[in-house]
Amino acid sequence: MSSRHTLRQTYYQESIHLNDRPYGLLDIGDGPCKVILVAGINEVEYGTNTELGRRIIIDISKTWGHDAQAMTKQGLEQLTDDIHLLLDVFWLDCVVFDTTLDGLDLSFIESRLAVRQCNEV
Repeated sequence: MSSRHTLRQTYYQESIHLNDRPYGLLDIGDGPCKVILVAGINEVEYGTNTELGRRIIIDISKTWGHDAQAMTKQGLEQLTDDIHLLLDVFWLDCVVFDTTLDGLDLSFIESRLAVRQCNEV
């Protein structure tokens, strides 16, 4: 095998489409799951510290931009539907939600996905 074509192993999936909308995705760790909504993923920032449990970091900026405060109610509903689909694909029943985005109405997302919520991990 040629060393010119080596594959770089990464935990970051630069593009995943949920309901035909693109997102970035970083899925690391094992155990209790926390879903973190961000605008831009730096794989090094999140590291691979397995003591923190499983973390699914979703970059929403590809679809919704970097200004979370500008999201409409319809946008929040669509984002919630996309997160719901991702949780179904990964067979996740118990997650905690978090965000690094100022102005993102996380309570709206949490209330719509309340059946999936657990206590803090």
